[in-house]
Amino acid sequence: MSDLIKEIKRQHDITDMLLTMHSIRRDTLNRRAFIIDITLLVSSFILLMVELIDPSIVSKAKIDYSIVSGIGKVSALIVFVMSLFVLRVDWKGRAINHGKACGTLSKLKFKARQLLTDNHLSQEKYEEFQTLYSIISNSVDPIEERFFNKLKAKHKSKVELSKLVSKFPGCPEWYLKAKLIYHGVSLAKKTSVKVPKKHNCTDMHEDTEDPKAQ
Repeated sequence: MSDLIKEIKRQHDITDMLLTMHSIRRDTLNRRAFIIDITLLVSSFILLMVELIDPSIVSKAKIDYSIVSGIGKVSALIVFVMSLFVLRVDWKGRAINHGKACGTLSKLKFKARQLLTDNHLSQEKYEEFQTLYSIISNSVDPIEERFFNKLKAKHKSKVELSKLVSKFPGCPEWYLKAKLIYHGVSLAKKTSVKVPKKHNCTDMHEDTEDPKAQ
């Protein structure tokens, strides 16, 4: 394997890992935003019903109106607090950014695969890809450092699980996941792990075994 192919393969693996990371963050933030939206919708509906309901109906139902009023006040408080919270965290906006990163990285990954299967890879094509890779690495939002290792572990597990599924297509996925976890724990117990020195992140061009995150 030529040095050009090795470098493209390394960059393909990094791109694939970042694609997984951004996909997970996008889905996580979308789920959180959906929960917030439902909470706001339900609270707003309850508040509206409390405001529109006729006190005489409440009396006929033998319900203390102070209870209904209290429910309305709690709903109003929830709507207010959640509205401020949404403005602060902006989960929808962040999910959109991760989604855009997924689209960009998918195109880069596809381009890398094309070059890896090209039997006549020229220096010109290689340099064009390097330019594209550099532009994208500087334009895609970085993965937050506090999530990086957790997401990297999920990506590595996904890759290994995919290999097991291909090797044992008839085996239940849950069993392969359990087998993978057991093997990883057993290997970690037998291995002496050295904690690396903390370092700062630069860009996507770091080695796949020790990529940096911002």
